[in-house]
Amino acid sequence: MILINTSKEAIDYMESLPRFGSKLTDLSRMKRLCTLLGNPEEKLKFIHIAGTNGKGSTSSMLTSILVESGYKTGTYTSPYLEHFSERIRINQQDIEDEKLVLATNAVIKALEQLHIENPSIAFSQFEIITAVALVCFLDSACDIVVFEVGLGGRLDATNVIPSPILSVISTISLDHCAILGNTLEEIAAEKAGIIKKGGVCVAYPAKKEVCKVFEAKAASENASLIYSELVERPSSFNLDSQTFILKDYEAIESIESLDKSSMETPQNQDASPSLKTSASLKTSASLDYASRKGVPSGSKSAATFEISLLGGYQLNNAALAVKAARTAYDRGLTKISDQSIAIGLKKAKWPARFELLSKKPIFIIDGSHNPEGVEALVDSLNYYFPGKKIRFIVGVLADKLYNSIIEGTLMYSKAYYTVRPDTERALASEELSSFIDKECKLKKLVPIPTKPCKSLEEAVKSAFSEASEDDIICAYGSLYYISQCRYYI
Repeated sequence: MILINTSKEAIDYMESLPRFGSKLTDLSRMKRLCTLLGNPEEKLKFIHIAGTNGKGSTSSMLTSILVESGYKTGTYTSPYLEHFSERIRINQQDIEDEKLVLATNAVIKALEQLHIENPSIAFSQFEIITAVALVCFLDSACDIVVFEVGLGGRLDATNVIPSPILSVISTISLDHCAILGNTLEEIAAEKAGIIKKGGVCVAYPAKKEVCKVFEAKAASENASLIYSELVERPSSFNLDSQTFILKDYEAIESIESLDKSSMETPQNQDASPSLKTSASLKTSASLDYASRKGVPSGSKSAATFEISLLGGYQLNNAALAVKAARTAYDRGLTKISDQSIAIGLKKAKWPARFELLSKKPIFIIDGSHNPEGVEALVDSLNYYFPGKKIRFIVGVLADKLYNSIIEGTLMYSKAYYTVRPDTERALASEELSSFIDKECKLKKLVPIPTKPCKSLEEAVKSAFSEASEDDIICAYGSLYYISQCRYYI
């Protein structure tokens, strides 16, 4: 038996595993692995989150709300940006080394038993990491786990869990088409696989053809389907935060019952810089009490929330998180309050999603890596910086729809600096640069300066050296490199 002694050995072991296992037709092998581990999935409570874009941000906001509410919260996300342990977190802290080692050894022992039973069985890397995460969450005695799907939903390893407190589905768009399908309906059907019999699902109000898929699945499972409110624009925004209004927020508590002290940050938690006083909280990270005076619990009326996450697309991720938290309260998580929702949203952080790294010049990094994500990025850039051309740093994976990833930014680009993300799936920077040049000629555009760079450091330093103080630099295209940008400014 392999024996893991350190967290580095555990991570090296998991990262050495094949990306894909033997072909899946059901979740039987994952269920058998969990059985040998003592069925940790049956001893935990979950909020299960799927979607093409926005599920990571929504997971982060929900986690922040749950922690603010006093729940010990596990969070499982992928991929990681800088450190493997980011994928498995307890109360927003990376999993402890000792717990990771113990969980990995437990999974290895179970795998050896499985290979005795069936020598041809082949698990994917994601299945093994998911099993390790489940053991970690149980060992940490989590009250609730925010469990993010890796790919799809129906056959995803995370779907081994029984019916969760609720399922959440963020936006749906074309991505991983070779695995999930070539139409929105096919992809939506895979994502809808997390809707369980008799369960509750909170979903983003997507296109009609997508909603029809969700509704049919919910009906077949006798499950409730709830849509979050659509937010078209912020009520205010700057480069530090943005506010938005939910027109139909359903209050948990009667506003008359809340006094000034209930609006303050709990004493056992540190106030963030933007939440220093009850006065600032009342006007930003809290419900708008002036407009809600006398509103009884359970009633719907307008409420204003503030988030620190930038980018127009985060407004609907936040609206989805609010609806999910409010629904979780109805499903038994009664420590959630109006205030913990408001404060949790304000405190939520999620790196590499329209993240501002510098103001002179402005440098933003964004992990958008599919057509919908790039469209959302461009919309946000136009909203914050109308009429400005952008210096784009871009790196992509060869198996992505990189033609659409580039086409979405061509009309807004002042220059491109191409890089190769650090993965075997990456497209070479020279090949990407050549593609951009060809696209400009094909579309009869004025040639855009394009520089293939040998390293990310070269790309960032080149963009900064060529930028004026009022220029905008934006890195995008792949989560596999994006967070590393912060080390070269």
